[in-house]
Amino acid sequence: MLFSLHNHILCSSIPTLSNAPPPVSDEIKIKIDNITRNKHVMVFSGFSFLGYHDEQALVDKFKHIIFRAIVQYGIGNLCVGAGATREAIGKVYELAKEKGIQTLGRVSEQARESTSLSEHCDECIFISDPMASWQVRDPEGNSYMVYLDTDKAVIQRTGEFLAFGGGQITSRLKNLKRLSAQVSNQPFILILQRAPAVSPHAGRVTPIAM
Repeated sequence: MLFSLHNHILCSSIPTLSNAPPPVSDEIKIKIDNITRNKHVMVFSGFSFLGYHDEQALVDKFKHIIFRAIVQYGIGNLCVGAGATREAIGKVYELAKEKGIQTLGRVSEQARESTSLSEHCDECIFISDPMASWQVRDPEGNSYMVYLDTDKAVIQRTGEFLAFGGGQITSRLKNLKRLSAQVSNQPFILILQRAPAVSPHAGRVTPIAM
């Protein structure tokens, strides 16, 4: 409480109580933090149901990146995330598990019954998606994918975001660059391998949730 004396009038400044509710804890972020504690997280972003012109080149690039990360951080200190499906960008899950690296998926709850989820995901977090947007965002509209690879000193987490061919069509790159995050945009050429109508994300440029 603060008091001031001016012209013999005693004035007091009393802090008012706020009626605003306390912040609600984000159970998804808590779960991500628990899984990624003491880890260097590598988030691979790109196309899933839509493929790549040379998927073998994609796999070779993945292997090189994973090898580099193992040398730098150690197998037990790594975590790989890439949505949750097994196709195209999701091939990184299998390669990571072959090396014994922890894997984590985050995907819209719309994909809960999908048969395309990668069996090489140690754990898949399903994000509430009442609007069926296929996005993985928190209640404030921020991407959980961006949160996953964001450095967080209190749990000793570091991260990097590797984009394969989606640089101009993903909002995550914009968010990360705004945050001055470590971003690597890999030059791979997208081709449409399936008719759009075949994909459950028909009409969307990329089925990877932003």
